[in-house]
Amino acid sequence: MLFVEGKLERIDPNRCSSCMACADACPADAIKQWGREISVREAMDEIRRDKGYYDRSGGGVTVSGGEPLLQADFVAEVFKACREEGIHTCCESTLCVPWEQIEKVLPWTDMFFTDIKHMDSKIHEEFTGVGNERIFENQKKLAGLGKEMVVRIPVIPGVNDDKNNIEKTADYILDELGGRVRTLQLLSFMRLGEEKYASLGRPYGMQDLEIDRPAFQKHVEEMAAYFEERGIHCTVGTREKEA
Repeated sequence: MLFVEGKLERIDPNRCSSCMACADACPADAIKQWGREISVREAMDEIRRDKGYYDRSGGGVTVSGGEPLLQADFVAEVFKACREEGIHTCCESTLCVPWEQIEKVLPWTDMFFTDIKHMDSKIHEEFTGVGNERIFENQKKLAGLGKEMVVRIPVIPGVNDDKNNIEKTADYILDELGGRVRTLQLLSFMRLGEEKYASLGRPYGMQDLEIDRPAFQKHVEEMAAYFEERGIHCTVGTREKEA
């Protein structure tokens, strides 16, 4: 943080330690802490409030993040408690974690939500900072264990929407993940992360990406039709992408 004459002027994200002193120092109360540490019992108290909705809709509890499997022990305890009360459980994860973390939640997890961002590991690393090898390895292990998955593709024009990548993705889902993919969701790129990057003083990586929205959406629909033709149940939606 930078203080001028005792007043908070700005926050340096490169030096942030998440101590939340900025929230205490902000005179206008504009900086707030989101999230808090809770116990498994507190989490279950919140979950039980919606038990009637789960029963009527056939839904359940989904943990997401961030990356929930960085707190795999906590997730496992919550899911175990849910299972004991007949509540369906779903883990939304990149699966870019050691398999040992996934094993902790496996006995209590009914379904996984995960992404396929790109089939080429080098391109995947260019845009996400890591390769896709561990992710694919974990996805294949889950499929081999019979775990049901919903797989999502954040469709970025000029990055992962070309014919070659689409075809390789379909091959991978059919050949490597077998019948364990319940639904493939195509999530059309949106620029909703732009203002957040500006507020953090960080460059927005997709600043120069120009999109003809109607044409792009038609292209995504054509992608969905291709996956359907290959026998993969596919839906189209939108999702904020910030990188």
